[in-house]
Amino acid sequence: MLDNAGNVLSNARRLNLTSNTQTFTDWVGSSDLNDFYRFTVSSRSSFNLTLNGLTANADVQIIRDINSNFLIDGTSEIINGSYVLGTASESIRATLEAGDYYIRIYPGSNSLSWLSSSSTKYSLNVSAQSVNAAPSALQFGLQNSSIRTGDTLSTINGWVFDSDGANDIARIDFRVVHNNGTFIDVADITSVNPSINENHWGRFDYNLSLAGLNLTTGNYTLRAIAYDKAGATSNVVEQRFSFTQLPVNTVPTSLQFQINKTAYNNTETISISNGSVFDANGASDISRVDFRIRRSDGVFVEVNDATSFTPASSNNRLGIFNYSLSLANLGLTTGNHSLWAIAYDKAGATSNVVEQRFSFTQLPVNTVPTSLQFQINKTAYNNTETISISNGSVFDANGASDISTIDFQIRRSNGTFIDVANVSNFSISNSDNRLANFNYNLSLSNLNLATDDYSLWAVAYDKAGARSSVFERQFTVLNQPVTPPKADWTFFVYMAGDNLEDFGIEDFVEMSAVGSSQNVNIVVQFDRTSKQNVSDPDWQDDTSHGNWTDTRRGIVRRGDTPDLNWSTSIGEVNMGDTNTLRNFLTWGTTNYQANNYALVLWGHGNGASASYDDINQDGITSNELSSVLAGLSSRMSLVAADSCLMGMTEYAYGIRNQASVFVGSQELVPGTGFNYTKVLSDLTASSKIGARDLGSIIVNRYAQEYRNVTYFDTTLSAINLESISTLSNRLSNFASTFMSSSTSLDRSRLETHSYYSANFGEGYFSEYCDLGILLSRIASDNSMSLALRVAAESALGTYNTAIINNFSAVNGRATGLCIYLQERGYGAWNYNNSYQAFTSDTNWDEFLSWWKNA
Repeated sequence: MLDNAGNVLSNARRLNLTSNTQTFTDWVGSSDLNDFYRFTVSSRSSFNLTLNGLTANADVQIIRDINSNFLIDGTSEIINGSYVLGTASESIRATLEAGDYYIRIYPGSNSLSWLSSSSTKYSLNVSAQSVNAAPSALQFGLQNSSIRTGDTLSTINGWVFDSDGANDIARIDFRVVHNNGTFIDVADITSVNPSINENHWGRFDYNLSLAGLNLTTGNYTLRAIAYDKAGATSNVVEQRFSFTQLPVNTVPTSLQFQINKTAYNNTETISISNGSVFDANGASDISRVDFRIRRSDGVFVEVNDATSFTPASSNNRLGIFNYSLSLANLGLTTGNHSLWAIAYDKAGATSNVVEQRFSFTQLPVNTVPTSLQFQINKTAYNNTETISISNGSVFDANGASDISTIDFQIRRSNGTFIDVANVSNFSISNSDNRLANFNYNLSLSNLNLATDDYSLWAVAYDKAGARSSVFERQFTVLNQPVTPPKADWTFFVYMAGDNLEDFGIEDFVEMSAVGSSQNVNIVVQFDRTSKQNVSDPDWQDDTSHGNWTDTRRGIVRRGDTPDLNWSTSIGEVNMGDTNTLRNFLTWGTTNYQANNYALVLWGHGNGASASYDDINQDGITSNELSSVLAGLSSRMSLVAADSCLMGMTEYAYGIRNQASVFVGSQELVPGTGFNYTKVLSDLTASSKIGARDLGSIIVNRYAQEYRNVTYFDTTLSAINLESISTLSNRLSNFASTFMSSSTSLDRSRLETHSYYSANFGEGYFSEYCDLGILLSRIASDNSMSLALRVAAESALGTYNTAIINNFSAVNGRATGLCIYLQERGYGAWNYNNSYQAFTSDTNWDEFLSWWKNA
């Protein structure tokens, strides 16, 4: 017989079931043990099956292959069956969930010998009708049960169950029900989200705006019922809420304003005065005016909003506002832009848009003024005197012309301030047009200052209003006339640094290691330079301590460093100019009075001039130094040269009437020069000493520093200038005697003695002869004329009294002073110009001219 059904699950015959009964005939028996049919229901369905027309026992089962392996894995996959004995009909009625199913028909087990029994035909009658399950367990709560106009009614924890699956939910019908039973149909939910864990449950959220429902103040209910796709309904859920009707909102109108001008730059501020906006609900309903910059390219820049409004006195529905907007950091480029604005009320309603156009110019970025500094003329005043500042300075990277004012105030010891006159006039430094110089005078007469400690407090402002750091100078006010106490010593160091600035910085630090005291003032003028001003390609610029390149002067206190915060700039000056030296010493002796003054000429020297300015190629000669010192109101007790080759008789003679002691070296001086820490420590510890003792201290400390240095034949001497006039007279007599009475042998012997008396400056200054050795050799040379030996002996005696203290690293090589004596047959180069006083008062210049042809 033909077998139409499949014999295993994998080739089961496919059936398409409908609500109409369908009949299929086939047979089973010993040679066909199983017939399998397969069908699918797309939703929960009522399934009906009858098996009849049997001639032998046959049974039927409904199978669900849960794991889809096409095997019947035990009874767990047999979901229903009919097992009637004999030839009676089999039947199954069941409700099936959506899915794939199998029908199994097989011979029944009515006897132990059923396998040998006859086969049986059968008629299989099947149908399937979809069965709907109504939604259930609808539930939700309200996020807020007290609602006002403008609020949104929102649900929380919304769920609904449907046995046919959450996707069977068609909608949740919502209505707002008044206490009187009337209702308003509102928006429904048309889909829910199946739960991840159980897809029969659907989750939902619901938000209902009450804006257009025309509700009046009262109590209401949010009513809901769920519908599935077959129209079946769930339970009804109601949640009560109260509603408060607020006054009807009207939008803001008539926003208007004017900006203060139509052209700006990046340092300026847009200002609005008396802008206004109207709100029928009252000015207090205005929330903000949203301002933006609309750039020329159409892009908006968000800026600060106006949030403060004052009701107009004439109409409390009109809000008045002011507004300021700095354009400094908005990143605007030069061009045309507009200030765009719109007003919002508290309900979020908006007004008309207003725009005001303006042009914008991007100026270079402003930098704040820096390095404000100044010195006051003294530190103690009576209340009728005047505080004076000369050559105060302030730096502005935008140029000195950008400085607007310096605000001065007197700060009392209790921290309170007295506002005093400001500075608004500045001169531009010749050396740097970013450096502004100023002078200032402040009379204390009308300030009613009591005896106390004060400070002159100052801060600089540029034209954009940016300010410098505060700078202060301390002073004391006494109610009786002030006589500033004199120190024992004021120690001046005139430092022509330029290409020696690295050594200058070292020496400055040595000075500040001691610092000024009540008895000793350490006062410095220091000139620095930059790499571009130095012709030597191997010179290394010292860029430390602010790398300033001008000239600064001031008192050195303990711990000071030579940076931009020390002292006062006087611009770039020529340190070889007499006016520069004169101004420094006049300023110093006025402001730092003392019983004794010492001056150190620091820098390059060549025997004819000291403190040589490399940039201007100018140095201080003895004649110039004499002129400066003679013009001071105070006498200089000691002059020292921390410079090479300055231990010259001629140079010392030039200042014999203006100082008591001269300290100088016959040789080259190491870059490190004097040890100022040791010298000034000794002076501070014994400040009552005189010039001779100070000169000896300088020599002794120099000897201590360089005695064991092998790469320099160092020398230094302290000279009693009171003996120089007598010495020079006797040298002049020797020169006259030699010119008038010397023999050929005398001249030959002088050549020999000169040769053994000279070799300074590493041989480059062979004309610089050690005067002590020269005179000693002549005086002891019996082969020379007696008159010459007597004249030399006389000069030598005076020479020895002139040497206060002498150090020579090579014993006997240098005795204290040199004198110019060139090799016979050569002229004396520029001699008269270099030593005008000495050549004017002695015959030595005539002797040098005679010696050329002798």
